[in-house]
Amino acid sequence: MNFDYPSLARYARELRQRLVGAQVCFASSSADELSLQFGTDPPSHLRLRLGAAEIMLAPGKTARLPNSDGAERYLTGSAVVELQTLPRDRALELRLQRRDTEGEPNYGSLHLELVPPRYRAVLVGERHGKILGGWSLPSDPRRFSPGRLYHAMPGPTRVLPGHDTFEEFLERLNAMGSTVEAALRKALAALDRRAAREICRRADVSAEAAVHDIDRAEAEDLWEAAKGLYALAEGDNCGPWIVRRGQHRLVSVIPPCTDESADLAPNLVEAVLTCCADQAAGQERSRSRDRKGSELRRAIKSLRRLRDAVRGDLEESGRADELERQGNVLLARQPALAPGQREVVVDDIFSQGAVAIAVDPRLTAAENAAKLLKTATRYRRRAEVLPERLRNVEEQLRCTEQLLERLDEGIEESEMSQWREEIGAGGRETGSGGAQGGGRKRERAHPRRYRTSSGWVVWAGRNNRENDMLTHRVAAQNDIWFHAYGYTGSHVVLRRDGRRQEPSARTLEEAAAVAAYWSKGRTASKVPVVYTLVKYVSNPRGGTPGLAVLKRERTIMVRPELLPEEGSEEGGGH
Repeated sequence: MNFDYPSLARYARELRQRLVGAQVCFASSSADELSLQFGTDPPSHLRLRLGAAEIMLAPGKTARLPNSDGAERYLTGSAVVELQTLPRDRALELRLQRRDTEGEPNYGSLHLELVPPRYRAVLVGERHGKILGGWSLPSDPRRFSPGRLYHAMPGPTRVLPGHDTFEEFLERLNAMGSTVEAALRKALAALDRRAAREICRRADVSAEAAVHDIDRAEAEDLWEAAKGLYALAEGDNCGPWIVRRGQHRLVSVIPPCTDESADLAPNLVEAVLTCCADQAAGQERSRSRDRKGSELRRAIKSLRRLRDAVRGDLEESGRADELERQGNVLLARQPALAPGQREVVVDDIFSQGAVAIAVDPRLTAAENAAKLLKTATRYRRRAEVLPERLRNVEEQLRCTEQLLERLDEGIEESEMSQWREEIGAGGRETGSGGAQGGGRKRERAHPRRYRTSSGWVVWAGRNNRENDMLTHRVAAQNDIWFHAYGYTGSHVVLRRDGRRQEPSARTLEEAAAVAAYWSKGRTASKVPVVYTLVKYVSNPRGGTPGLAVLKRERTIMVRPELLPEEGSEEGGGH
């Protein structure tokens, strides 16, 4: 998190009010974090994330991190007697007091250097100015060696509005020789890009203008605007805001620009806490998206290999007639095979001419013939089952590729779970035994179950195989069948359960909304859903699982929405 100077100064004031006088109950650290637990009422902890560039005061207790026996022991038991910012850079300093074995007070300072992309912390003894311990990432080029003198962050050469003079500012500004925005960031203390642009906006000076093109009057306007901006550190009547910039969040007392969206927060401590939580959630979403993307790409690679293998097997199965003919010719002629002979030329009994046949030199002519006939039979069985298997694999590949294309839009975990179930079922089909092999245990359906507001039960299939089972094996002929029109998705059945009366319009809409929700059209505001009686739904001969042909269907437009699950208190289940 990138703090501008006014926001960090205000943040320090709020932390001072909450932490001065509080004692550190324990201190601990990990490879990328330092945590201090304070005995405030209620308890709170200060967390410094080194790699993520975060610092926040959070309510409640925190778990001890792995390391707590090094420099952390100097912090444990100490009390905060002062908290302030460094005057010309983005750093916090906590002055700490602890008692020695004779009860005499000792003082030290914990310096928190808050300059992105890395944050650092260093504990310094006040009496001798030497480093007692430091915390930074292993990759950080600036390491802290205990026992050496500590040198604070460089920054005294930068000008601080409200403390320094305009002439000092003008001298520093003219020495930059770049655009106004870049020169302000180098000339003024602890200024970031957003604050520099705000100064330019207030002074009505172009941020992209060259420094040597502005006159003294414009420089004075910039100075006055800078003093007004830095004065926000002392007041309480402005902000703070949580500013949203794409996927990023920042906290600032500087009012948002017209092209920024922002939420007003009660105070900076709460704002920083909220912002860090939002960033953590965003990072988790990003990690989740990366995991899903990797999983989908691996599946696409595997499915493409499987598709190519099935295509190759299907092409090879076209040789069944040729191999059968060769086997019969070899069986009829049964020529003598010489040792090591790998091909034999014999008269073809089916035509006038000779035919060359590849043979196994280790087998007799009769054994070679039997082998050829057996292979031909196996190829014919392949030719019967492989076309459907190829269609299944191609459909799974198409769905997976579509899912990957929608990754940036956001894919819910329930959709990924449904995809995994479908891919898992398809993967089992392509194993040994295929569509014919021992599948008895997979014949059970476990559809999602919901209940409408009027008490009717709604079932929804979880994958293509279960859709087929639900529609053609489980549902009664007079149950009502639903499916989102134009989208792949679940088969949904409204169960009559012995009722003779027709469902109300609201019941039909609620069941249709479930079909819309469990489809690829879930994100649309309205989805067309077709419905008809189950007896008017059929699966075309040789069609892939989940494919349906309808008669006497009607269409209803609904908003995708789920019902309470059957058996839940809200759903009135039993």
